[in-house]
Amino acid sequence: MSQMDAKQVEQQYHALAAAGEHAQALELVTRHFELFPPHAQSVVYYWRLKMACGLGDVPLALDTLRRAVNDGHWYDSLAGNPDFEILAGSPEFQSLMEICADRRLQAIAASVPVLKILQPPKASGPYSLVFALHGNNSSAEVFAPRWEQARERGWLVALPQAPQSFGPGTYSWNDWDWAIPALVKQYGQILESYPVDPQKVVLAGFSMGAGLALWLAFERTLRCRGVLCVAPFLSEVDAFTPVLAEAESSSLRVYLVASPEDEYCHSVAVKLSSILPQYGVEHQLDIYTDTGHAFPASFEARLPAALDFILNER
Repeated sequence: MSQMDAKQVEQQYHALAAAGEHAQALELVTRHFELFPPHAQSVVYYWRLKMACGLGDVPLALDTLRRAVNDGHWYDSLAGNPDFEILAGSPEFQSLMEICADRRLQAIAASVPVLKILQPPKASGPYSLVFALHGNNSSAEVFAPRWEQARERGWLVALPQAPQSFGPGTYSWNDWDWAIPALVKQYGQILESYPVDPQKVVLAGFSMGAGLALWLAFERTLRCRGVLCVAPFLSEVDAFTPVLAEAESSSLRVYLVASPEDEYCHSVAVKLSSILPQYGVEHQLDIYTDTGHAFPASFEARLPAALDFILNER
C-alpha cells in the first residue's frame, strides 16, 4: 500500500465505520495514528474508542480512553451516548468522565466568542442574511473569503467561530451542547444589531459546520428559509428522520454540494437527497468532480444562485 496521508485515512475510516467494519476501521486509525498532528489526535482517539466499543472490547476501550485523557484530551456526553453504553458500569469510566467534565468547564470558561461580519458594499437594509459555519479544524477568518460573492450581491454574511479550540488558530464544532447555545446568542446579536429580513435568512456550512447548520434548521433552533450545505458531514443521517417528519420541515429548502472524491460526505449528501423529498423538502444536489473534501472554487461563482434557490427567488 502506498503511503497514506491524514485526509485519506480519515476518509477511509468513515467509509469503514459506516459499513460496520469496526475491526478494520480500528486497525487503520491505530496504525496511522502518528500521521495526525497532536491537536488532531483527540479525534483519532475518539474514533478508536468508538470502534473498540463497537467490537464489544471493554478493556481495549477503557485503555484507549485512559491514554487519551492522560494525553490531555477530554470528551463530552460519552455517558449518554449509546455507542459507549458498554462502558456505563465501569468505575474507571465514571472517573475518567469526571476528569473530562472538569476540563470542559475550564475550556468553556476560557473561551472567547468570535463573530466575523461581512457587510455588503452598499450599507442599507433590510438585509438577506447568510449565517455560515466553518468546518472543523478551521476558523471564521479562513472561511470568510468563500462568501465574498454573497457579500458583493448585497447579502449580510455572519461567520461565527466555533468555541472549542482544535489546535493553533483552528476550532471545531465537536461539542454541540457547548456550540449551540453560543450560536443562538450570536444569532440573536445579529438580529438586534442589523436590519435583517427574517424571511430571508439562510444557514450554511462546510463539513461538520454543514451538518450542524442542518440540525439547527430542522430542529428550528434558528429560524431560517433553508440551508446551504457544502460537503455535509453527519455521523448518522437517519437521526434527521424524526425532525423531518414534523410539518414545518417542508417549508425549508436545501442546497447540497458534494464531490465523489470526498467519499463519505458525498454519501451523506446523496442519502439526504433521497430522504428529503419523502418529507416534502425541496432541494438541489450539486456535484463537483476532482474536488475532494473542500469548498469547490468553481462553486463560489454560483453561490448567489444557490442562495436564491433557497429563498425561492430564481
